[in-house]
Amino acid sequence: MKPDFALILDPERITLRHRNGDGWHEVGSVSLDDPDWAERLGYLQQSASSLSPGGMATKLILPNSQILYTTLPAPGPDEESRRRQIEEGLDGLTPYRVEELVYDWCLPEGEEGIGTGRQSGQVRLAVVARETLEEAEAFAIERQFNPVCFAAVPPEGCFGAEAFFGPTESARRLMPPAALPERERACGESVREPGGAEQGADRGSDRGGAAG
Repeated sequence: MKPDFALILDPERITLRHRNGDGWHEVGSVSLDDPDWAERLGYLQQSASSLSPGGMATKLILPNSQILYTTLPAPGPDEESRRRQIEEGLDGLTPYRVEELVYDWCLPEGEEGIGTGRQSGQVRLAVVARETLEEAEAFAIERQFNPVCFAAVPPEGCFGAEAFFGPTESARRLMPPAALPERERACGESVREPGGAEQGADRGSDRGGAAG
């Protein structure tokens, strides 16, 4: 499933967007400098509930200030080897232990999958601390936005249409595996992208064991 709401958690402002047939539209935003921001955020939640009376599901868009975007060598030759190489490369790269991180990866633009002969041996990574996800989920649950997954919209040219960090813990507990949220695979589906072509590069993410 793909949630119909996105809560964009920028450092200075929280914005709620709603997806309909022709893309994402802003429901409203709240400045965190506003002394009444909590009350105004409650109004946004009420607006979302009126737009989706059958129940809302929200994607949490993390601020890029909380994401490490980097490139690491991970030539494979298979997916299990590539995952191990990524996690070895992450060891010592941040103040966190590898198991305290969650990551998404993709191949550089124009490259294809393992075994195609069109590889530099590099992968692009988006990395976030697991505690950041936990804090964002707790914030959204407290304010009744029903968060179901985590994502980020990377700066242009450094990753892809969307970095996807998987379902929230509450979604994992309450939803069957087949109903869990999916990554947005087309540029046009990304919360901040008005349109674009389908992404062709291989991508992957991992939330279990070590890095996510």
